[in-house]
Amino acid sequence: MSPQIKIERCPELEGLSPWDVLARVAGAEPLLFLGAEQSPYSLLALSFDEAERDDFMLDVVGGPADLGDGSTSILPMTIGQVALLTYDAFNPWCGRASAPCRFFNIRRSLVWDRAKGQVFLCSDPAFADAKHQLTWPFREAPIVPPALAPRSVDWKSTWTDSQYREAVAQSLEDIREGRFYQINLLRFWQHQGEISRAHLIRRLKKFAGPFAAFIDLPDLGLVSWSPERFVQIIPREGRSWAVAEPIKGTRPVSADPVTNRNLIEELRNSAKDKAELHMIVDLIRNDLQRISVPGAVSVLDSGSLQSFPNVHHLVAKIQGQMKPNLTLDEVCRALCPGGSITGAPKREVMDVIHGREERERGYFMGNLWYKDSFSGRLDSSILIRTAVRQSKASWEYAAGSGITVKSHAYEELQEVLTKARIVLENPW
Repeated sequence: MSPQIKIERCPELEGLSPWDVLARVAGAEPLLFLGAEQSPYSLLALSFDEAERDDFMLDVVGGPADLGDGSTSILPMTIGQVALLTYDAFNPWCGRASAPCRFFNIRRSLVWDRAKGQVFLCSDPAFADAKHQLTWPFREAPIVPPALAPRSVDWKSTWTDSQYREAVAQSLEDIREGRFYQINLLRFWQHQGEISRAHLIRRLKKFAGPFAAFIDLPDLGLVSWSPERFVQIIPREGRSWAVAEPIKGTRPVSADPVTNRNLIEELRNSAKDKAELHMIVDLIRNDLQRISVPGAVSVLDSGSLQSFPNVHHLVAKIQGQMKPNLTLDEVCRALCPGGSITGAPKREVMDVIHGREERERGYFMGNLWYKDSFSGRLDSSILIRTAVRQSKASWEYAAGSGITVKSHAYEELQEVLTKARIVLENPW
């Protein structure tokens, strides 16, 4: 953490959205972007490096950075560290690592403060030495991509609808036999071929949740439309607080106002979805107790309806006052993978998931963390609604649903297909 971080206004960009600016970045340049329309802040890395695992994971979670002059950051995002952690990294049943965890140091960035309509250029003195660089200032005219031909992006499911319903039925049988209470199963789609950055940005603009992210490097592509915070760590008065916000319950957003209101009320009054969320709230309370001062875990919100571009969800909030001197590695080992994308009890369903999905999850249902170098604040998302490229022309996408004793296979199928509309809906 450095008191030498420079933060300056960029009034010349304040009439432009992040999407306008991203359209000015050449497709061959590296990209690391966090945020979307529903995010209070968005960040575009202008200079960044690959980083080592221990630099992030063995860092002690503490209070705000000591800046030497008693000042505090005017922004919760400036420059800092990004960690991309796989689901399998914290899964004891993982047979092999299907994807590596990745770590980045952001040396220079643009940050949008949506509430104030302001844009800031943030940098440290070493930004020019970073491996990955965007050309700055940007070109004035946006890059206009050619239109995609119909069906040029063709996602194919690795399971048929009947195979998914069969997996749900097997899970319901396990629940009735007492093996577990809830399980989150994924269905995967694959696209063989390239997808241009410009069209992924258009998709982000339309469907992204508040924890969206886009990483585009030669050896990795990751586009996350995630609406779900995993855990935020807030330093306050010499203490640190961990706040988790799990999501459960889903209804599609309808363009028809009357239908949309009915869907919202249906979700608000759904006993099945409330029970599903309450089980995960209890699970996360237990997880947070592992890193919290005894008696300092509380439920701030047992479930409120929130609307996102594609779906309505129920969102809870649980808080714990953290024990002192914990490292990020200790925090992650206590909390990962997130309860909302595993089920309850967690260890048992993780074993079942590993066998039933017949593959490792990799980045899917993993976490993306951001730690600010100026303030020391941390925030993270669960990588739901996420597409991943690990080779030049091969993409995958995953969507899942939480299955409880009150689930019906057809309804769970419709929920998964609703979440997959992000990539399946045409035109691109």
